[in-house]
Amino acid sequence: IRSDKEAWAVGRDGEILLTRDQGVTWESIYVDHTPDKMSLALVNESMQPAKESVEKLTRVESDGDTTRVTMEENPVEAFQNRLRNRRQRSGRFAPEGGEIDLETRSKPTESVTPPESRRTPPSSAQQIVGFYFVNDQDAWAVGKYGHIYRTKDAGHSWTRQLGEKLDDFRDVLFVDGDNGWIAGDNGLLLETQDGGRKWVPVKSGIHQKIIGVHFASLDPKWGWVMRRDGTVFYTTDGENWSAGTTPTRPPLFEEDQPRPFAMNDVGFSQFSEGWAVGNDGQIIHNQDGGPIWIAQRTTTGRDLVDVETKFVPLAWAVGSGGTVQRTINGGGYWKLHETNTGYDLNGVSFLEKRKGWAVGRYGITLRTTDGGFTWRAQSSGTTTDFYDILAVSEEEIYVVGANGTVLHSIDGGKTWNKQHTDIDYDLYAITYAQDSNVLWVVGEWGVVLRQEIATNKLPLH
Repeated sequence: IRSDKEAWAVGRDGEILLTRDQGVTWESIYVDHTPDKMSLALVNESMQPAKESVEKLTRVESDGDTTRVTMEENPVEAFQNRLRNRRQRSGRFAPEGGEIDLETRSKPTESVTPPESRRTPPSSAQQIVGFYFVNDQDAWAVGKYGHIYRTKDAGHSWTRQLGEKLDDFRDVLFVDGDNGWIAGDNGLLLETQDGGRKWVPVKSGIHQKIIGVHFASLDPKWGWVMRRDGTVFYTTDGENWSAGTTPTRPPLFEEDQPRPFAMNDVGFSQFSEGWAVGNDGQIIHNQDGGPIWIAQRTTTGRDLVDVETKFVPLAWAVGSGGTVQRTINGGGYWKLHETNTGYDLNGVSFLEKRKGWAVGRYGITLRTTDGGFTWRAQSSGTTTDFYDILAVSEEEIYVVGANGTVLHSIDGGKTWNKQHTDIDYDLYAITYAQDSNVLWVVGEWGVVLRQEIATNKLPLH
C-alpha cells in the first residue's frame, strides 16, 4: 500500500485484487497462499493501516513518510514480480460501474441512509466481510465473490466498482434511453430509470434462472419475465408480479408423468406475442401476453438456445450442431434449414426479413441473404466462442463472446476488429436503447458494459 490511489482486496482462494486508481479499475493477481480470512486495508499519507485487519497477513514498516506493507507468509519476490509484470489495459468499450441500490424494495426511488454511527456496508445479503473509512465521507467495502464498493458520502450511497461478481446476466432490454432491465441466472432482475446510472433490484419473486425479459409499455408498466421451466411472471405496474401457468411437455410414454420444459431463450414481437425455445427442439408460444403457453411443432430434437422474432410471422431459432429452425407463419410450422456446419450456434440477429447473421462456438459466423433459407460461413479470424450478435446496419455488426470478446465489423462481417473491454469474463448478450445512441452488453459475474455510437447507425425498429 503505497499511496491513496492503491489498494488490495484479499480473497479466501488466494486471489488478490489490486487497484491503482482508487478503485475505478481492478486487476486480479494470484499468489501461492490461502489466507485464513479476507481482509482489506487502505492507507493514505495521513493515516496508518488498520492493524487488526492485516496483522495475520502483513508486516507494516514506516520511516515517517512512507508506509510499506509486505506479506509475511508469501514469497515476497514472486509477489512483487507479478505486480511489475501485470499489464494495465485501457478500454474504449469499458464498464461504467454505476450506482446500485442493494436494498430490495418496492419503490426504487426511495433512498436508504444507514445510521452513520454503525458504518453499515452496502448489504449483508451481499456477504460484505470488510470495510474501511478513509475519512468521514470516503469508504470502501469488500466481500465474497469479488464484491467491491465505494462511498463518498458517508455511506448514503455506494458505487459498484469493476471486479464485483453479482450474478451471470443473460438478457438486457431497453424500451427507451432511460428505462431498462437486466435478467440473471439466479432470479436477479435489475431495473434502471436513468439510462443505467443506477440499477435497482426488482422484487419479482423468482429464484431460478431468468431466460428473458420483455416490456410492452411503460404506462402502464406492462411486462413479463420467463423462468427456465417456462413459467412466465407478469406485471402491470412494474412492482407486483404474478406467476402464470407452468407449461409441461407430454410424457414419452402414456404411463409416465408430464415432463418439465427447459427453456433457453424467449423473444417477443413488438408488442406481446412471444416464443420461447429450449432443449430437445422445444418451442412454446403465447399469442396475447397471457399466462398460458402452448407447445409448437418443430422438426429437430436438438437444443435450441436463441430465437429472433422481430419480423413475425417470420421467425428463426438456432441451436446445437448448427441447427436453424425457421417459420414463415408465426410458428404454425417450423422447418429445419441446413447450415453445413456442425458447430453449435448461440445467437441470431436479423436486420430485415431477408438479411441476418448467426454466431456460435469456435468463432463460427454465418450470414443469410434469403431470409434464412440458405446460410454462408464468414471468417471471424478467431476461434473464441460467440454468444450473441447485433446487426446495427447491413455493414455494421457487433459480436460478443467468451473472455470479454467484443468484435466489430463495418463491412458486413467480411473483416472484424476486436474492441478493448479490459475484462476476461464471458459476455452473453448485446442490445441497444431504441431512442438513444447506446449499446449495452451483459455477461458473466454481473458484468455490464455500455458504449455510445452515432445515433444514425441504430436500427429504427
